[in-house]
Formats: sequence, C-alpha cells, structure tokens
Amino acid sequence: MVKTENKLLKKVCILGLSATMLAGMVLPMSDSFRKDTVITQADTSYDGEFSYGGKTYKYKNDGTDKIMLMSVTAGGELKIPSTVTIGGKKKTVSKLGEWFGAYQTFTKVVVPDTVTIIERRVFYAATMDSLKLSVNLESTGEWFASSSNVSSVECKSTKLNNLGDYCFYLNKGAKKIILGKYLVKLEANGNVLDLSTSDLTNVKEIYRGIRFDMTNVDTIKFGKTTFEIPSAYYVLNNSKLKNVYVNGTKVVCKSAKDILPDIVRKYYLLIEKSDFEYNYSADKAKYVITGLGHQYYGLNNKKKGTLPVEEEFDIALDLHDYIVKNYVYDTKKTVGPYTRVFICHEYSKCAYDGQMYAFLLECAGVEAETISSAELIPVSEAQKKQYAAEGKKYSYTLNGKYRIGKNGNHLWTLIKIGGKWTHVDVTTDRQINGYGCSLVSNMFDSEGIHCFPHFSEYANDEYTKKFYAFQNYSTMLTTPKETQYKGDLDKSGKWYRDTKDLQLLTSFIVQSDEDREMIRKAKNGALSITDKKAQSLNSGYTSGGVHIDVKLVEKRNGKWYSLIDADAADINFDNKYDVRDIMFMQRLFSKVDKNK
Repeated sequence: MVKTENKLLKKVCILGLSATMLAGMVLPMSDSFRKDTVITQADTSYDGEFSYGGKTYKYKNDGTDKIMLMSVTAGGELKIPSTVTIGGKKKTVSKLGEWFGAYQTFTKVVVPDTVTIIERRVFYAATMDSLKLSVNLESTGEWFASSSNVSSVECKSTKLNNLGDYCFYLNKGAKKIILGKYLVKLEANGNVLDLSTSDLTNVKEIYRGIRFDMTNVDTIKFGKTTFEIPSAYYVLNNSKLKNVYVNGTKVVCKSAKDILPDIVRKYYLLIEKSDFEYNYSADKAKYVITGLGHQYYGLNNKKKGTLPVEEEFDIALDLHDYIVKNYVYDTKKTVGPYTRVFICHEYSKCAYDGQMYAFLLECAGVEAETISSAELIPVSEAQKKQYAAEGKKYSYTLNGKYRIGKNGNHLWTLIKIGGKWTHVDVTTDRQINGYGCSLVSNMFDSEGIHCFPHFSEYANDEYTKKFYAFQNYSTMLTTPKETQYKGDLDKSGKWYRDTKDLQLLTSFIVQSDEDREMIRKAKNGALSITDKKAQSLNSGYTSGGVHIDVKLVEKRNGKWYSLIDADAADINFDNKYDVRDIMFMQRLFSKVDKNK
C-alpha cells in the first residue's frame, strides 16, 4: 500500500513538471531531482523490459508489432536494436520516448533506421561523443537534446520535416549540427562564421530558433548554397563584423548604384548593427553625395551648420530627389532598418524615407532631425474618469488635454537651412509627384485628425548613436517651433501646386526693393500707404504677353493691409527675394524628375 501511494505521488510530481515545461518555463532544479523524476516516469509508464547488448531497456507497446523505448541504462556505447523478440513476437523499435536517455553518459549512440519519431527530451542534458540518427527519422520533439554535450551528430534523413523547438539548445559539444535538410547549429571557427562549406550543400532551411553567437566574429563567408529563412532566428552581438565574402570575393561598395548581393540581403540580420553595415552604408552615401556634386563629410561631422545657405538648399533638394526617384513606397514589402532599405535598394515607407534622408543630409554637412506625429483626440477630465472606471488605459499628452490615438502616425524630416528648421516630407512628395516644404506646423488638422509633431525618440546606446546620429537626444522631447509654410504666401494652407501663390510671389518679387521690404516689415500686415501706392502694388505683372491681375494689398476699415506672408516668399532659404524663388516655386508645380 505504501509503495502504491509513493508511485501515485511521483506521478503527480511528473504531471506538475510537464505542465511547467509545456508553459515554456525552465525551472532551476538539481540534477538528482531531475534524475529521480525521469526514473519515476519510466517506472510508472512502461509495459515491460528487455536486455540487449549488455543494457536494460524499458518499453511501451506502440500497436501490435511496434514498441517505443522509454529508458535505457547508461554507459559506454549505445547501439539501439531495430527489432526485439518479446513473448515470442518480433517487435520493431519505431520510437524513442520522452526522457529516454536524458542525463545519461555514453560514448557512441546509434539510433536504428526503424525509428521514425523521437519524442521530447530524449537526450536532454545527455553526454556522448557521437550521435548517429535514423535515416528514416520524420520528427523530433521539443528540447530533444537541449542542454546536452554531444560532440558530433549525423542525420541523413530526407524524411525529417518536423523539428521540435530548442532541439539542440545550449548544446556544448558540436560546433555544427545538420539534421537532414535543417541547419540546426553553427558556431564560428575562431573569428570566422563560414556558411560556404560543402557540407551545407544539401541544407534547405535554417532551423527556427537557431542562434548565431557572433561575439568574436569579424568575418562571414557565404557560398552558393541558400537556405529558407525561418520565422525567427537570433543573432547575438555581431558588432565586430567587418568583412563579408560571397564565393570568395570580398563584398565592398564601389558606386552609388551598388547594392548588397542577394545572399547577404537574404540573411541581413547577420550583418545588421555591425561595422560592415555601417561602413557599406557610409561608402554608398559617399558615392551618392559626391555623384550629385556635393562634398561627403560622414555621419558624425563638425561641418553641419557651417555651409552657405545656398549650398544647404541645393544639397537638400538633390538628396530629396535621389530618394524619391530611387525608392518605391510599399509598406507591405518594406523591411527595415533604414540602412537595409538604403544598401539593399528595397521598398521604403515614411519612417525609412525620413531616416534615410536625414542620414544622407548629415553626411553631406546639413543638420537634420527626424520628426513624427500621432493622432491626438481631445479628452475631458470627465471622460478620463469614465475611461478609468471602464478599465481603459490611454496615453495622454499636451498637459493631459488629448489622448493618443491609433491614426495619424507619420514620420518625416526636419532640416536646418540657413539656421532655420523646415519640414520636408519625402514620402508625401513622392505621392504628389512634386515638392512640399515646411508642410506641417506644430499643430495641424488633417481630415479631422489632430496631429502633434515631435522629434523622434532616441535610444542612448552605442548602435543608435552610431547609425541614428541625426536623432538628437537633447531635442527629442521638445516641440519643433518652425510653423511657417514656405511658398504659402496667401496663408491658405496649400503649399504646392497653388497657382495663386505663384502669382503672388511673382508680383511681390517684381516690386521695388523698398516696397518688398515695406511689406515684409508690416506689423500685422498693416501698411501706411496712399491709395495711389496701393493701386501700384495691385497692378500685377505681364508674362509672355499676358497680363496677370494680382492683388498684394486690400483695404479694410479705411486702412491698407498686405494679403501675403512675405517671409514665406523666400522659397529657397537664401534670405533673398529674386527670380530663383520664382523658378523654384515653378518647380514645385512640376514633376520631380524635371531638370533644375
């Protein structure tokens, strides 16, 4: 009776442990406790036992003519039988049951070709010099040989289509493990991670959950073999990576049109955040910038803010056009980060447009930031209390007057030209096939959505500071104060393709220097002028033999007022009002691929 109760108690212990493992938790336990648990399960979950090759096996029937082996005594070479005769009947060994050889130590283990299924934790924390698996293996359970110390593994099965999670997780032995078509483990050889070796020829897929520890790796070698990418694989600490080879040729950027080879693009995670990624991006930026006729200074340079305003403007315009022309907007196909979009020439979206633009600008000596917006929904204190009572959780901003919604999320670039910040949205310009400068103010309403622009967040770590130097930690929590719409002379809120603005600009520029300065300095638009002067200012201009009537001023309550925002007339940020402004305004209405 006591013996039966002990067995029942041990069964409960097993069930509790199994439930915990299924929940994905690995509890710290002593080896003795684990071994006792394994033995207990074997003691209470088998149909019989037999001896073979000097070892004792416990088994469980798997149908009428097959058995699943549940445990084996440890030590020496383990050559598992393919068939055994039990009670006068021949039985085929078809499966290895859970915990079969867990925590045991062997020299050599050979699993017969009759075995098609290996269950969970069969060789969990086991130690052996070599493991040869069945050529007919179809499936392994999770944690099959995790925490083990297996020096070499052989599995040539072409039928293996199901690998349980973490099958060789934390294995301390073999540096490379290939199970059938799966690459399960690959460690670097010194400072080289070699994916070009001939033994990888038949590998078709990288096993999900594989971990590439690249702590000391400075070189990756790719060959002709490519593998399917799993839903998730992990790369640990690859910051030291500097060299990448494909079929023996070192990968370097030699022109503005260069992109990474297909195989490197396929396994981009292996190079992300590395020195190689940074250097390739920097080299391509240099070719892009110099190819456009500008100087390259690098991402972290002291030249920013010192260039002539005309040069800053031309750089901003040329790099704007480069991104619009060369990258296609498609959020479904886009894979980040922005460096990947830049050096792989892949599809882009607003975040990567804005970041790529800021990256190139800063490399060319123009200060830039990335800026983003969020939907703000007006909320009262009563509504807050109601939300709290209903258990709803929201983020609030602007002194608690708004809650942040799910719409209106967008990112663009803020550029400092002539000491003044201006908003430029490459993504929107691509869609409108034109240009928009200073297109958003601090608070604007777009189809009923209140959007609050703020500098993009900046993570203060080595990688982010290196690749995202344009996102300044000191400004990330502030609100950009530039609210002017360049080109929006009539303050209508339209800043591109607006003929009225162009006519106002042209009429303004044809006035005398004294009259332009008078309008520019008008306080609240009020002008101390005679009716005759007003008639002169409203006389319009003639273009191509056609007279254009334009009013620059109007009379209200007996006083004359300017109808334009004169400061918005400096379209090209050179602190002048001349024909260059008109030419650029005309360009705003034209296609972006038109010559300057």
